Amino acid sequence: MADWWFGIATIDHFWIQRRFDVLRRLAGSLIPIAGEIAEIGCGHGLLQRQIEETYGREVTGFDLNEFALKQSLARLSNIFCYDIHQQDPSLRQRFDLMFLFDVLEHMADEDLPSSSNVPLGSGRKAGSERSRRQVGVFSL
Repeated sequence: MADWWFGIATIDHFWIQRRFDVLRRLAGSLIPIAGEIAEIGCGHGLLQRQIEETYGREVTGFDLNEFALKQSLARLSNIFCYDIHQQDPSLRQRFDLMFLFDVLEHMADEDLPSSSNVPLGSGRKAGSERSRRQVGVFSL
């Protein structure tokens, strides 16, 4: 994403608020019960901050844009400058829930995840009685 975007994209921006509203309706029930949460393409931490404030949860953020990462709005969450194509084995199956907002449109077709990759969920229990839900099909 162009660096100018990080200057206008704020917590109060209509698009940032709207996408978080949609996220809460679609996946809001998963956030409290997930073990570890990650965001691929976290930029300057808008979604991380929204989840921190709304759910009190940390969201590990990964992005390639160092300019954006240096401006991170996240308060609780860790951030990493990382290329997901490196597929670091220590990250495999670490996260129960992953978000990719405004990411796929920046990837070439040949770089998109395929269904043959290893799912991120490991099948362990999350919470008291609910089982972990597979929400991603590609590996870090």
